Amino acid sequence: MSTIPVYTAKDLAAKIFPKPAWLIEPLLQRGGDWLIAGEPNAFKSLFLMQLCIHASLGLDYLFLKIDEPLRILYINVDDNARIVQKRLRALTPKGQELNENFLLVCQPGIEFDPAGQEQVKVWTRDYRPDIVIFDHLSDLVVGGTIDQRGMQEYNKLQKWLCAQDMGVTSLTHLNRSTKENKSESMTRKIGGCNLIIGSHSVITAHEAHEPDIAHKYPRFDMTMERNKNLDEDIRQYNTTIEVVKVGEGDEAKTFLREV
Repeated sequence: MSTIPVYTAKDLAAKIFPKPAWLIEPLLQRGGDWLIAGEPNAFKSLFLMQLCIHASLGLDYLFLKIDEPLRILYINVDDNARIVQKRLRALTPKGQELNENFLLVCQPGIEFDPAGQEQVKVWTRDYRPDIVIFDHLSDLVVGGTIDQRGMQEYNKLQKWLCAQDMGVTSLTHLNRSTKENKSESMTRKIGGCNLIIGSHSVITAHEAHEPDIAHKYPRFDMTMERNKNLDEDIRQYNTTIEVVKVGEGDEAKTFLREV
């Protein structure tokens, strides 16, 4: 029997819903979704990995507020476990220890076909994360993000996860900047069909900058380009973040800071 409620108009008009809880304020609410877009090598995964480390420990990160430790399932298509291990060690803040809240699946070899969707559902039932992360959509969506049917299958899985009160965060690519598209908004540069924009409540975009005379380290601009389906307007962010690397060898650390 279905557990989906059917309301009368009178009951629904009178019902008092609790205010949605923030998982990562002001970008991701419980049951919400967030898309991170950027050119290749724009530090999307690095930013998200360090954010997950902080969130699993219940620590605020950059301009993001995290009220309590969160349980995170990170499905990483690109990198094997050895590479992810190296990244974890470099990104964990000095003096902090990782815990069991941050769960990683490395190079799982799945797509969002029926079998892949079911596998994701099994993982979420087994581990009950607060947040599920897909890195990145181009390899997970059947046919890539340009495929309308593939994006519809992704959207079906995304909605199922959100209905379980989890937050969903996905990574995707921007088309590389050219003279022709330089003046376009970030959202227009997102590679894929229009569903990729329409499927997400919040979109942030990364644009990378190389080191220069004034800046020793590489940087990226992070811009919130879109928000919808939120109970209240949220502050619009446009900030530049610097990628700082200190130390060498196994003791090397990487951290991000606003500039």
